Amino acid sequence: MAPPPNWRTCSYFLFSLFSLLLSSQVCTSAGDTPEIVYHGGALLTGNVKLALVWYGRFGRVQKNTVRAFVKSLNYVGHYHYTSQQPLVSSWWKIVESYQSAAKQPQRPITVKVVRQVTDTSYSIGKVITADFLKPLIQKATEGNSGIVPVIFTARDVSVHGLCMGKCADHGVIGT
Repeated sequence: MAPPPNWRTCSYFLFSLFSLLLSSQVCTSAGDTPEIVYHGGALLTGNVKLALVWYGRFGRVQKNTVRAFVKSLNYVGHYHYTSQQPLVSSWWKIVESYQSAAKQPQRPITVKVVRQVTDTSYSIGKVITADFLKPLIQKATEGNSGIVPVIFTARDVSVHGLCMGKCADHGVIGT
């Protein structure tokens, strides 16, 4: 059994994947799989446990959409819809293919929401910077480094210096 992924290694990857898949206009079909070049970095393998943090007010539909998206990553089977839009699970197969690029056996990477935290009281305020994330991460993971926190902020929350214009802040926030 593979060791649990470190959230610092995976959180940016998952955030990027969510952003890409939720906003992408790209259509792929059989044979259009992009070439994968492995550069020797850490790989996402095994089971990914997510803790979703709903920071601020979110409606039931918003939460259900995100949960359905996560669940769809693990979809196995045939899809009989006539649309040419690809399934999220077909994109996820590209992520799983990185394992074979690193000469590791290609196994399914299951993603599961194991914990959800709702903070409608804005416990760290309505302006969030890296300095204020540690309490949210602790609340989400309860100190379990095998859980990847995914923080969603409501429209009335301002986020500064975390995502825009940089690749990641690996190791900036200790566990």
